[in-house]
Amino acid sequence: MLFRALETEAAATAPTSSGATDRIEVAQRLSRAESAWFSYRVAECSRESDVALGGTGAPLLTGLSDVTLDQQRLRQLHAFYEALKDQSDGGPPFPKG
Repeated sequence: MLFRALETEAAATAPTSSGATDRIEVAQRLSRAESAWFSYRVAECSRESDVALGGTGAPLLTGLSDVTLDQQRLRQLHAFYEALKDQSDGGPPFPKG
């Protein structure tokens, strides 16, 4: 995931580098945000499936919600990655790949 790539790159940077510290902090915040987002996604998809009140359509509604929210999150993470790539420190804070 994105935060693992940030942590890996930070570990490869000299320990005294403020860039390494910044990258570790970004990776940690991203990790916490991803955990919180996943909890949100589960709760939101459950709420959206409540329309079916446990009927046969509930799993379909949950699945559609999962896909919709995942697509939105992927767009957000891609924008986040692009913003990091464009930082003035000369490129991405982690390897391409």
